[in-house]
Amino acid sequence: MRHIDPSVIAEVREDMEEDFEDFVTCYLDDAERFVRLCGAAIAVADSAQLQFQAHALKSSSAYVGANELAALAAGLEQLGAGGSVDGADDLHRQAVYVFEGVKSELEASVAA
Repeated sequence: MRHIDPSVIAEVREDMEEDFEDFVTCYLDDAERFVRLCGAAIAVADSAQLQFQAHALKSSSAYVGANELAALAAGLEQLGAGGSVDGADDLHRQAVYVFEGVKSELEASVAA
């Protein structure tokens, strides 16, 4: 299963040229932090923080073509915007899993 849309990442590679590897490193660092902070927000039932972190994850993931991760983040964002973290644990677990696939594919795209 692909976690990155190959046409989107090819476009990003073309746009970034020699900065592509640095861009991927930055995205992966940021996305990993956003995923972790979503989990922390869920743990303390901070819906506003969940909304904020999930929005950042959604936006950056959509940009690199990580559509499944962006969709999961959108679900987390929506929960947070509704003032709740109820049901967020399952979405977060899925996001953690999908992020690992995104990370593997992006690291492979840098090595190619």
